[in-house]
Amino acid sequence: MITFFNRLLAKGGSWIMTILLAVIVVAFVFTIGAAPGLTEKERGLGDYDYYGVDLSPSSKERRKVVERAEMQATMQMGQFLNNPQYAQFAGQIVGRQTQSNVYDNIPLLKLANQIGIPAPSDEEGKAFIKEQSLFHNSQGKFSSEEYTKFQDRLDTNGNDAKTQFVQAVQEAITVEKIRNVLQGPGTALPFEATAKVRNDKTDWSVGVAILEAKDDTQENSPPIDDELKSLYEETKDTYATDETRKVSYLVFKSKHPHPTTEELKNTYNRNPKLYNPNINDEDEDAKPDAKDTKDVKDQENDEKPPEYPAYGELPYEIRLDVLDDYLAEKGLIKKGVEAARKEVESLLDVLYNNANYLKREEAESELKKLGIARIDHIGAYAQNTPPAKDQFLQDLNAPFFDFSPSDADNKAVDDLFAEAFSLSEERFYSDPYKIGNNYVMLWLEKIEESQVPTLEELRSKPDAFSKLTQEWNKRKKAEALSTKVMDVEKALQESIAKGSTLEASVKGIDSVIDDLKENWNLTYKAHTNFNSDKLPEDLPSQAFDLVKSLSKDSQSAMVSIEGKGYLLTVLDKKVPEYKATSSEVKTEFSRMKNRNSSSSFTQELVSKGMAAMRVNKLAEETEAN
Repeated sequence: MITFFNRLLAKGGSWIMTILLAVIVVAFVFTIGAAPGLTEKERGLGDYDYYGVDLSPSSKERRKVVERAEMQATMQMGQFLNNPQYAQFAGQIVGRQTQSNVYDNIPLLKLANQIGIPAPSDEEGKAFIKEQSLFHNSQGKFSSEEYTKFQDRLDTNGNDAKTQFVQAVQEAITVEKIRNVLQGPGTALPFEATAKVRNDKTDWSVGVAILEAKDDTQENSPPIDDELKSLYEETKDTYATDETRKVSYLVFKSKHPHPTTEELKNTYNRNPKLYNPNINDEDEDAKPDAKDTKDVKDQENDEKPPEYPAYGELPYEIRLDVLDDYLAEKGLIKKGVEAARKEVESLLDVLYNNANYLKREEAESELKKLGIARIDHIGAYAQNTPPAKDQFLQDLNAPFFDFSPSDADNKAVDDLFAEAFSLSEERFYSDPYKIGNNYVMLWLEKIEESQVPTLEELRSKPDAFSKLTQEWNKRKKAEALSTKVMDVEKALQESIAKGSTLEASVKGIDSVIDDLKENWNLTYKAHTNFNSDKLPEDLPSQAFDLVKSLSKDSQSAMVSIEGKGYLLTVLDKKVPEYKATSSEVKTEFSRMKNRNSSSSFTQELVSKGMAAMRVNKLAEETEAN
């Protein structure tokens, strides 16, 4: 496929083809990988088996799948490839779409085959091609000239490229068919869209009675001991300590021959100004005027060449810069990382032991034989409180404290710390992670299980015990509100049944419920002329839900919402006359049809398929160095 795009580039000479070349390189590089610790000779299809397709890096089947997925992505994203404004982003966009196509196509095509989705006809193929933006002109219309040019480029690469293109088109059509099948008839009907638009555009006016305690900030009552014990038994798991993991870690550093002082000195002497940019940089304003001294020519002759310090006189941090340049110049960084990768692979092979995984004692004995130390700079930590990343990176890269981690390094550290909680006595070491120029593995030392304190132990922890008493008081207040809600609702409904309005009933309720005025506030407020998509700020959506199905002059029950009681009445309800032929309804119907179950079903297929594969953390990471 690389040859195919090289030829396209040579023949077409287009900047578009340059992007395509970059895209397909990216597409080929992304890998799915195998189980950590397995060398190539031990890897089987099971390690890369994605719904029966071998997705191993060296698999010809994988290459073909990626080629077709990339062709589909290129056709789908042609509007970006054809627009210079998006040139710098086009490669990334098409690359991501290629990867998505690979994972989606395999299970969906297999499912389509099993249920007998018919193969695309020639007419369907022609219609599909006309829809692809890669073959459109600047007016967004299909251009036979653009398509012919593309076919000419395919011809230069023989039958295999043309066959791949035809299959890519057929697969794209089949995938779209199976998505439509998964969507199925009846997921959205015209009357549903009509009802939705009418509901959204209905003009509401409501009256609201709100009940709340008079002094919500009053001191909490002393808890009743028996009730507190009962609440503790119900909620004690919330006071459990976090499970923690104590781990050490193994570091496999980049290995390369260290340069001699003479070699570093030679690197420095080739361009000392590079490391001393500020030496002899005089302030132009401080220079004497040439007219006041000598002419310009004499002045230039009198200027002395800059004097730079000798290599041995350089500060430590500048000598580190010289070392970095030397290593990069000689290609030693990549070689060093490769050596570290091979070392960690060798250890994983030992631990793997031909599928007879070593026990902890045996594994630790092997570490001693190999001279690999377990570093214990990391203290025990819980899953939601990982160790300080900065300190870990500093320890990892000592004595080079000026190490600046990349985004990939930071993510690798996050993933490494998180993996501690998947370790056990049977699987006590993590996958290796590349961080900077090192490979790092965690080694489980101890698991501290979560502990639930007794009530007496909880009393000795003021913060935790306060949480329990606050919950008790919160529930007591909720119980009091619930009781009062029933009393107020009954009184209001009786008053309304006698012909009074909700507003008038709220004003006259004090005479019906004795303690209401002393301990509670009952207020009335009207909200007029609003739509359901933009509720008044002080009207909770849960309260509005009470009246959605009510008609004018009807009342809801009173319910507790966020510590208050709400009872609503419908003052007015204006429902607009939208029909299925209205443009708003057609737009909503189209949106409802597109929001179907096939997307979530596809995502589930992809996640299940990827979970069935194991991931190799060592997959050619050194290529980036």
